[in-house]
Amino acid sequence: MEITQPNLDIIFRQADLRFGQVLASTESWADKVATTIPSNTRQVTYGWMARIPIMREWIGSRSLNAIATHSRTVTNKPFENTTVLERDDVEDDQFGIFNMNISFLAAQAKKWPDQQIAQFIRDMATTTGYDGKAVLATDHPMNGGDVAGGPTGSAQSNLALNTALSYNSYVAARTAMMAFKGEDGQPLTVTPKLLVVPPQLEGVGKLILEADLLSNAFTPTSGASSQATQTNVYKGTASLLVIPELADQPNNWLLLDTSKVVKPIMWQLRQAPRFTYLTNPSDYNVFMQKQFVYGCDARGAAAETLWFLAYGGTSEASWTHS
Repeated sequence: MEITQPNLDIIFRQADLRFGQVLASTESWADKVATTIPSNTRQVTYGWMARIPIMREWIGSRSLNAIATHSRTVTNKPFENTTVLERDDVEDDQFGIFNMNISFLAAQAKKWPDQQIAQFIRDMATTTGYDGKAVLATDHPMNGGDVAGGPTGSAQSNLALNTALSYNSYVAARTAMMAFKGEDGQPLTVTPKLLVVPPQLEGVGKLILEADLLSNAFTPTSGASSQATQTNVYKGTASLLVIPELADQPNNWLLLDTSKVVKPIMWQLRQAPRFTYLTNPSDYNVFMQKQFVYGCDARGAAAETLWFLAYGGTSEASWTHS
């Protein structure tokens, strides 16, 4: 093919079309655990209410609730993925690898939120949330997010260390989440809907959520003297999500409430992945290295929303252990 600007424009317009098609068709799990929030600035400050007042019987004048808020600033980060098309390949009509690379480029762009959210999940026990504690912590204050003060014994835990995923630990985590209370002592109405596991815990997760019957070997009952099976009363109480990107954390698991106005994780999106390229035959990269440069770029960041929508467990002494 002759190296002319019109020919190059055709090649890369077709590449742009292929990029968009693969981007749209590639599967992603990010939206199962995260709420996407569009952003139009470099960073965004979010204000979370310390409590959500319950309805009261209207007697006399209205009761005006002075609700404290807690802020959290999330800064967008830039990302890119760039590669090249050799000028000689264009002249020789060798586009097979180029077309394949476009598809892989788009697939990686679609998985970009997955990869960033997976990293956020790894860091949930060390990332400070709006209440001054790590997103996963054993001592979240009940009194509206203030780190100091509060009623004695008001701390609430959404992190279970040295706790392997099992039927009993799932039930305990579910019970703990549904018992979470807000500043005014009222239930936060948390309802766990999604169990998140690495590939190594997929089998255990399926037994917990999908098996009809469970043996005492899997669900030990205090004082049980036989190995008789019992009905799995928690079957279907949550969906199972296996995340390959968390394979390096084989002992960690998460239980999430994904039914609320926001999910436990926020995906702040400033710029969705876009395909860009340099195709002028007189560009410096073509003159010096005989290469046309193309790639994609995007901006965004993962962050927490409300800590009580997540509960983490691990059989290790630390959430970050690998």
